[in-house]
Amino acid sequence: MADLIRRHEHGVYTVSGPAGTARYEPLLAKGSVQAADGNHLWEYLPAKLGKRAAQALDNNDADLWPMIESWYRDRLEPTEPLL
Repeated sequence: MADLIRRHEHGVYTVSGPAGTARYEPLLAKGSVQAADGNHLWEYLPAKLGKRAAQALDNNDADLWPMIESWYRDRLEPTEPLL
């Protein structure tokens, strides 16, 4: 499993891995992903996920990082090619 880098700046939470970067913006309740090759893939979180993220923020961020990683895991880490 690749190491992921977590950052929190200006209210935006970012998780970066070899395959790309995922962002979560609580004020907009929006998540997005940018692939490492520069392609952008935007995803708007369903209300349920936004609510879960808000609850995690209320718990001092303790559960937020794993939650973001679980939403975008396959885009943050390269996967083994299927043979």
